[in-house]
Amino acid sequence: MEGAKASLLLIVDDDRKNLSLLEAILSPHGFKILKAASGKEALKLFKEFRPDLILLDIMMPEMDGFEVCRRIRQMQGQIHVPIIMVTALEETSDKERAAEAGADDFISKPINKTELIIRIRSLLRISAFQRRLYRKNRELERMNEKLYRIQKAKEELIHMIIHDLKNPLTGIYGNLELLKLRQDCLDEKQSLLIAKTIVACDRMMNMIQNILDVYKLSEGKLKPKIMTVDIESLVAETIELFRISASIKGVEMKTKLAIKNRSYANTDPDLFKRILGNLLSNAIRYSPEREQVDIDVRVGGNQINIAVRDRGPGVPDQLKERIFIPFEQFQLSGQRGSVGSAGLGLTFSKMATETLGGKIWVEDPEDGPGSVFKINLPA
Repeated sequence: MEGAKASLLLIVDDDRKNLSLLEAILSPHGFKILKAASGKEALKLFKEFRPDLILLDIMMPEMDGFEVCRRIRQMQGQIHVPIIMVTALEETSDKERAAEAGADDFISKPINKTELIIRIRSLLRISAFQRRLYRKNRELERMNEKLYRIQKAKEELIHMIIHDLKNPLTGIYGNLELLKLRQDCLDEKQSLLIAKTIVACDRMMNMIQNILDVYKLSEGKLKPKIMTVDIESLVAETIELFRISASIKGVEMKTKLAIKNRSYANTDPDLFKRILGNLLSNAIRYSPEREQVDIDVRVGGNQINIAVRDRGPGVPDQLKERIFIPFEQFQLSGQRGSVGSAGLGLTFSKMATETLGGKIWVEDPEDGPGSVFKINLPA
């Protein structure tokens, strides 16, 4: 057997002749041999040399093989050492005692040489596999510990970045709101600049929230809070949040509702508004000035279907899946040299939609330029 030459065997027997006989049988097969003439000596040699396998006689004075076996099992730690009990006893109860003491196998005297070698080699192969498995497990444990530390560091970094970004942004936003209260002192251009800056702050705040929520979704830490909500009201509230940013570009948002029976459905209102809000933000961002964004909402048959259509440069077929990848860079259709980034808005929308049991995708419009982002949610 490969590796058997390096295997160290401990043979334990109070009869010196038996020790010599076993050594004569085993040595020609390349095994290294340690001999002990008592249980006490066997425990001492085991502790010092940690053999690969033990041949242990049962009938010994002072400390019998059962006791030696039990003590070795207590001493061995995580690495299991195979023990073969050697006995002249044939009683079933003795075999049961050997198994209870922790023996892996037993062989009767007089010893059959071929049978002994086969059993030793078989147990050594199993032991070698167990040792490799133990080492792999230890390696995996170390890797898991390392990954846990990295994960904790990432979590702390994310929270620190979000905290450090939110604080100054909140201050900027507050100052802008104060300026809005004094619009009587501002001319039209200054008021427009403040409105644009507030929109930019809103977008940045949404991006910061997306960072946190994408992390939470990827870690399974953001759980939906399902409740009965009025979809029509949720859509109207979400659209209202983007009126200013749309009006700055002269973009008209046109809503079409097709609701059967009632507009009430079971979903997470916060996630719903965030998903729709990201699609509206994306549509307004890529729409040309003074164009139209269409919002089509259909509720019925236990389904919520939403389509947000812009008239921007569109998404090439090869990018229709990639745009949902975080920070994916892409070339806009028909805009040579212009490179866009998906950021985290679409990534969040996809992850949140799937968390709600739905799906999201992008299509080309049936007529004209642009893109149609579609959402299907269970209601």
